[in-house]
Amino acid sequence: MMEKLSFFKDCKSQQQDLHVCRETNMPALLTENGFIDSECDSVILKETEKLDLIAAHVLALDKVFGWKRKL
Repeated sequence: MMEKLSFFKDCKSQQQDLHVCRETNMPALLTENGFIDSECDSVILKETEKLDLIAAHVLALDKVFGWKRKL
């Protein structure tokens, strides 16, 4: 699907019973793209090129799941 964003430390995929996904009345998906509490990640999250790659991640999910925008 999408190439790994190699500029972030790999925290390994995990499957957990998360409240934010479990306690909703709609399908839920949680992805993480860096952590602002990490000094290294906060620097990365200020770079336009890196933000564009993260945006591409969201757009790929949009394409796969066929989400409809609500205005």
